[in-house]
Amino acid sequence: MSRFAEFCAGYFKRYFELHPTEAIYYGIEGYDHLLNDYSDEAYRADQTFVRESLATLRRIPKPDLAEDETIDYALLLGKLTVQDYEYAKEDYRLKWPDTYSPVDAIYILTVRPTNDFAGNLLSRLDRTPALVQQGIANLSRSEANPPRLWTEMALAGARGGVAFLENLPAHPKVKESVR
Repeated sequence: MSRFAEFCAGYFKRYFELHPTEAIYYGIEGYDHLLNDYSDEAYRADQTFVRESLATLRRIPKPDLAEDETIDYALLLGKLTVQDYEYAKEDYRLKWPDTYSPVDAIYILTVRPTNDFAGNLLSRLDRTPALVQQGIANLSRSEANPPRLWTEMALAGARGGVAFLENLPAHPKVKESVR
């Protein structure tokens, strides 16, 4: 395994630990029962992870890369560079109210394969109040200042989310899982 491939294996393992709701989009199992953590501790861990990953990636000699690795390297370097910049610029948790909506993370379970649909769905639903509480705590800080439009959009999304959750018991996949 090349040095870059080893880096990627470790990088993506840790990435999905820090961003479990994204794993299902890549077909990665083992995270479907979790929601993202927006605590200060998790935020600092992700910020450190991005900074350290960027430094490690930059130490991999580009001439050693295979042709397809060169493209992956450039994409990952760009992603990490933008993330590092964003972390230096501001704390997104204090600006994006829709961050704390679990609806997408719940919806995706209804349209993508998952190893334990009912268990993962119930787990994410059970974790929802804690996620919402993190949002309330973070957005109640004196330094929080989400743009009005983003707040209005989050409120509209929340109303749609409530409708989705109220209708979730009628979803065919949910009905099938309770038989």
